[in-house]
Amino acid sequence: MPYLTQSNAQKIADSIMEIVPYNINIMDQKGEIIASGDKGRIGSIHQGAVKVIEGRGMHNVYEDTETERRGVNLPILYNMQILGVIGISGEVDEVLRIARIVATVAQLMVENDIINDMVTLKETRLNNFLYEWAQRKAEEYDEAFLKQAQYFGIDVRKSRTAVLFVFKRVRFSVIEQIKKILRDGDYIIRQSMDRVVILFEEMQFWKKIDDIMSISSDLAKCYVGESSEIALESVQSVEKVMKTAKILPDDQKIISYDGLRLECLLSETAEDKIIHNVMLVMKEQDVNNALQNTILIYADTNEDQKKTCSRLFIHRNTLNYRLDRIRELTGLNPRNGRNLILLYIAALRLRGGGNNRQREYGPQKSDSAQLFCGLCAFALKSGESMCFLTLLIMCKKDKICLISLQRRTKNEKESSGFIAEYCHGSVCTCRLWQRRRNTRK
Repeated sequence: MPYLTQSNAQKIADSIMEIVPYNINIMDQKGEIIASGDKGRIGSIHQGAVKVIEGRGMHNVYEDTETERRGVNLPILYNMQILGVIGISGEVDEVLRIARIVATVAQLMVENDIINDMVTLKETRLNNFLYEWAQRKAEEYDEAFLKQAQYFGIDVRKSRTAVLFVFKRVRFSVIEQIKKILRDGDYIIRQSMDRVVILFEEMQFWKKIDDIMSISSDLAKCYVGESSEIALESVQSVEKVMKTAKILPDDQKIISYDGLRLECLLSETAEDKIIHNVMLVMKEQDVNNALQNTILIYADTNEDQKKTCSRLFIHRNTLNYRLDRIRELTGLNPRNGRNLILLYIAALRLRGGGNNRQREYGPQKSDSAQLFCGLCAFALKSGESMCFLTLLIMCKKDKICLISLQRRTKNEKESSGFIAEYCHGSVCTCRLWQRRRNTRK
């Protein structure tokens, strides 16, 4: 590529002409003027430059002629090659020193551009190698690949841990700050616009992770894979952690493979008939994933009913109703440890299997449920209990809701649990019902 461009050549000419009262011309390898104090001459052939290129040395003009003006013409050299020519008009004795300074400045600028390009080229080659390394199986570590690794000074047989950072938005300054925290042997791989993977060589990388996560609020999540001597295996494990974490009720910012080892293993188990049947039933009968949420959080809290109710924003009676309903639909008792494992696997599969329903945990309301909440709030504030109950019946979507309503309208405490069930944990509606019940007392 031409390192002496019209842009940087004009910068040199303009900078020098601010200091000295002489016109400066800069020509390319063909003798064409690419920068000059006299803009009208740009694009024309400079005869003095042509003679410099042909003679490979300095050419001085002591008298004006029809084709040349008095002045000095010097070659711009790099590795014994002529990259261009500097020409300064004026008395030779007066402008010779200036010409040499200008030629030296131009040469330094060209050398700097070449070095930058070499660094950029090496960085590009390194990034390509790292990306390939993260996708290469152990049996594909051939001689050519190992020679490349040696060229970059990377021991690909060392045990490393892949850590994936997810950004809300990527900023170049954040990436640069991350690089400052890394040490020799740590390598950063850009996976996409919002994800980077870092291969940490040391086992004491947790402090670095904390430092990286504190750099910016744009860093949303961090997933830590399993250590391996094969980079691909560690990268695959961290991708598995991210995929599994997305379907679990866990709002931590840093999630490791060790913390989700069971779930990652369960996601790989073969699907048997029982699990398949449970998944079919859940798809057909589970409105807004309420039962799936219950299974996952009930298992995550080690079958602690109080914690489960708190995280789902439901009454204990509602939880018991859901557990009974799960048993009725699937034939598996979630209060039994072995049965709960099978239900847990089925729920995980449903969450990670492309289900089009919402995957968020906790309170979820459809448009009709939101309308229902608004109407109920109006009815309760107006003291119209019968209106409120009528709205429940009008807005119901399945027979189970209607049957539950009929059974529980005589018991306000249980009815509040049903309302939470119907609204899928709507805190607003529960509080309104509770407020109404307390007022009547």
